[in-house]
Amino acid sequence: MTVTTITGPGRVVQFLWGVRLQNTFTFSYPLAVDEPRFWRQVRKGSEQVVMNNLAESWTTARDYFATLKVRWVPLAQWAGHAGFQAFLDWCTDGNSFSFVPDAVNAPQFVVPGCLLLEPFDAPSVVMEPDGSQQVTITFRNPTFDLGLAWRGLWFELTPGSALEGLTVTRSTAAFQVSSAGTLVSVAANKLRDAHWIGGVRTILLEPGATNSALQSQAWATSPWDSTGGAGITATNNSTAAPDGTTTATKLVPVAANGTHNTKQAIAITANENVAVSGFFKATGYTTGKLQASDAAGANGVLAAFDLVAGTVTPQNFGTGTGATGYILALANGWFYVALWGAINNGVTSAIYVTYISNSPGSYTFTGDGTSGIWAWGAQFERQLSTTIKGMPTSYMATTTVTVSRNPDVITMSWPFQTQALFIYADVIDLGWSQLAAFNELVLISDVGVNRPRIQMITGSGTSGTTPLYRMNYGPFSPEQSAALVGTGAPVNTPVRLLGRLFKDATCEIRQSINGAADVVATNNGAIGDLFDTTGPTVLTINRNGSFVGLKSLKIGPGTVPATIAQGASV
Repeated sequence: MTVTTITGPGRVVQFLWGVRLQNTFTFSYPLAVDEPRFWRQVRKGSEQVVMNNLAESWTTARDYFATLKVRWVPLAQWAGHAGFQAFLDWCTDGNSFSFVPDAVNAPQFVVPGCLLLEPFDAPSVVMEPDGSQQVTITFRNPTFDLGLAWRGLWFELTPGSALEGLTVTRSTAAFQVSSAGTLVSVAANKLRDAHWIGGVRTILLEPGATNSALQSQAWATSPWDSTGGAGITATNNSTAAPDGTTTATKLVPVAANGTHNTKQAIAITANENVAVSGFFKATGYTTGKLQASDAAGANGVLAAFDLVAGTVTPQNFGTGTGATGYILALANGWFYVALWGAINNGVTSAIYVTYISNSPGSYTFTGDGTSGIWAWGAQFERQLSTTIKGMPTSYMATTTVTVSRNPDVITMSWPFQTQALFIYADVIDLGWSQLAAFNELVLISDVGVNRPRIQMITGSGTSGTTPLYRMNYGPFSPEQSAALVGTGAPVNTPVRLLGRLFKDATCEIRQSINGAADVVATNNGAIGDLFDTTGPTVLTINRNGSFVGLKSLKIGPGTVPATIAQGASV
């Protein structure tokens, strides 16, 4: 799936100027703008900051620049009170103007506050073959990326891109997976934009979560119980963990016949969905299972894992339902094992339990007293819902109390009035659509999230019951325009989405899952017009937690041609 915008040769550009922007200079045929160039550079005077009587060379601000060759301007449009010379005179008097990069396809996309740099007081005019005139102009804008505007975009976010104007909020440090397959901690309020999934760099955006498993790195410490069955000998701090610290626990089955497991009890709500995960590495034995069950081990879900083959087999047992899991190979022989489902049967005291086997499926055996498995990063996440089927999120280390992590939230002031627009998202869906809990990847609203608001979200009906993608425009409650497509994507699947809001307030959304042909859905209820009663003022990404690895997010005016499976990328 690709996206194309209507930009290129022959576009119609406008400059708006005057005290009330009452003058418009339009570059439409036979006038033209040619050879556009765009760049960004450090604002003069911003490089030096004085702290503690010392001058430090820091960059504190940047400006955005554009150069356009204005061509085929006839004398009739050069002169006069609203001609091009009058425009140049206005600018050289120290006044700003507004730039409309595509007046045909996005006439309401106006970039204010542009300042002319060249020509300032001595225009160098070149004659065209027909006697009309040509001049090259250069201007800057202190806040808006002019190159982005030229491409037909208000906003673009990709891994490693500049974050000027963006605020990232996450109150705690959190992990991401490096390109080398290690866990790297990222400080609070910093974007996790080097999270690698299958060789692809992404921005990790998660919902909030809590790890209810205590002593997550010290499996030999209470409340862990390794006496079940024949027993396990657990030794803390035995080898380097996935984050490079020497905090992994060695689990060694004792030399007695029986099952060998370690577990801890965790209180839950009856029949709620749970998600469990952990990191494991072979040190003699290579197979085992991760399990969430009742205390007796009669009901629940499990994931049998093989640390040589790199496979996992999820399974329900007893009253357990929804067992789903996956395994991820990391650096230095470590594997991440994830499992989620429901124990059911009214159970309110669950156990997180890990069994070691001496061969696949063989859990009753006599240990040799030295072979075992290294374990680290136990995590038990409660969904507090019987309908929302949450997947394990990134690891949160615990000791004697539970630990929580907020969603990764990105905000930016939004100066654009409500108008026809598109939202394009290229993601690896880590569980966003399957959560189906109305989690927003994109929200355009006022600060109070009042209507009108524009959303790219998942879910419909009862929270957690209808996995799908959707584009919403809601000027009033309960009235809304909504387009809903598909049945969602499996966990860890590449997805491309194009949501479009039209000027009649109808919506459309297109999805391509794992490179498949587009599936399209249109509006299921029309409002009839776009409303801007309070005006959107904030763009929020991941407000209540989607769950994706974001590869690219683009938002722009207009509706983009419906060539998401046909055209060139933005």
